[in-house]
Amino acid sequence: MDTLIFIALGFIIFLGAEKATTLNNLRFVAQDVGFDFSNLLSPIVNLSVLVQNPTSGNLTLKSLAGSFSINGTPSGNVSFFPATPSYVAANGVTGITLQLRLSDVALINDVKNFFNNGAGALVININATANVNDVPLPVTLNFSA
Repeated sequence: MDTLIFIALGFIIFLGAEKATTLNNLRFVAQDVGFDFSNLLSPIVNLSVLVQNPTSGNLTLKSLAGSFSINGTPSGNVSFFPATPSYVAANGVTGITLQLRLSDVALINDVKNFFNNGAGALVININATANVNDVPLPVTLNFSA
């Protein structure tokens, strides 16, 4: 009986390690940036992202939420809450669109910095958590606009 318990425990540990390896290999790559100014007081930055899965297991991306900064200054929140989950096939790529919403204070600071420092490069850093296969996965994405 003890042997059966050890075998079952070993199998569970193996499955957990395999799942962690699959999730840790998931890659998020920024592609394109678009802007939505339909509400001038709350502009939205739409960031097209490729989700790459270089493993042999299929993955389900259910959501992503977090915050972002522009040139090191906290600027708002980032979200991806699709009506239906996004599936990333094994050895495949899926495109998603993240919405970056500027906070009111950040919008004022970003405009002020633009006028004070000129139109330099914008470095955007995203720190979020994705729900992949019902497991939280930390996501860090950096890009210049």
